[in-house]
Amino acid sequence: MARTTIRSEDIADGEILVADVADDSITNAKIKSDAAIAATKLAGTLDLSSKTVTLPAASVTAHVTAFDDASVRNDIATLALHSAIADNKAAYNLSNSFIDQYEDATGIDTTSTASRRSGEYVTSGTATTETLGYGDSITIAYSKYGAAEYDSGARYAKEEDNATGDYSGYFSGPTSGSPGYLIMDLTAAYTLTRSEFHSFNTNARPNSMWREYSTDNSSWTEVTPTSAVNASDSISSNELQTANTEEWHGINFTGITARYWRWRCEDVHNNGNTNAGISEQRQVGAVLTNFAASGNYTSTTQASVASVSSMGIVVLYKDDAGTASLNSDLVAQVSANGGTNYANATLVAGGTFSTGIKIAAVSGVSVTAGTTPKYKISFANQVASSKETHVYGVALLY
Repeated sequence: MARTTIRSEDIADGEILVADVADDSITNAKIKSDAAIAATKLAGTLDLSSKTVTLPAASVTAHVTAFDDASVRNDIATLALHSAIADNKAAYNLSNSFIDQYEDATGIDTTSTASRRSGEYVTSGTATTETLGYGDSITIAYSKYGAAEYDSGARYAKEEDNATGDYSGYFSGPTSGSPGYLIMDLTAAYTLTRSEFHSFNTNARPNSMWREYSTDNSSWTEVTPTSAVNASDSISSNELQTANTEEWHGINFTGITARYWRWRCEDVHNNGNTNAGISEQRQVGAVLTNFAASGNYTSTTQASVASVSSMGIVVLYKDDAGTASLNSDLVAQVSANGGTNYANATLVAGGTFSTGIKIAAVSGVSVTAGTTPKYKISFANQVASSKETHVYGVALLY
């Protein structure tokens, strides 16, 4: 085979001047190595428009910052919860998320020693409707305010009830001047919706009775009635008047959670009878804050528009007593296959949502793929008045 010798003087300005090098005669095999043609031997500008250039992925991604939309989605989910709470919305869906702030129980599927409370939150334990009267998880104590001359004017004692024959509380106030108070210690926090009493004497009844509550037996707030228990009761002037010892009288009101309640008794005599007062008093329809050490609940099953393999969750919660440790006292799990498989969602504290209510969230939780997302919230280590965790809303992202 004929050889052509190329000398250095035959190369000038990047051109091979030897005329007898045939077209396409220099193949890849003739080039000693990939590095044999230095970059300096290439033109400053290469037109590769007619070519397909393939680069290894590693050489590209190393120079590109990956986009993570987790923060954006969490912010949108939190905003959706704000909107739901402001508008008192029941549970609802967006294209890729489920929002519930427990306006009602429509977004809750199953519960196990956990329940939705009237304060629009879910907590450990079960809600039990009770009637609290003398001796029923309640301690009644008399407390008098005012000058010494009224010591005998306001009193509390056990007294057999005229209507039922049961022993109950007899409470009467002074005929004028500083009022007396009947203080009820419910021994635990209850959410109450109604207070009732029997009058002490057919010919005498309280002319004015104020109902107040306190969480700590120090700062008292007056209850605003929503309706009367008996048609003869007057609530517009905050008075409860009756001359019938056989009937229960009192008020209904929006559920208020408190441990201490009191009735204020003043100017109670009527028709010249100074024995006006209460022979029996009870809290009716009391919803017991019956905490359990542990409990859980799940959301209703949702439907995604496509198969889901990664999920996120935003949880609004309140440390009503003590401080919950995320992922041990308060645990979130997510599922994309209707709860057949749950994956732990490691919650991360996310600041404050509103007064007393905190945010915890996590994104990018790998799950068994599916099209039926739902979540599960669990409580642990709960103790009444020591560690009470309330969940006020959840946004499930998928």
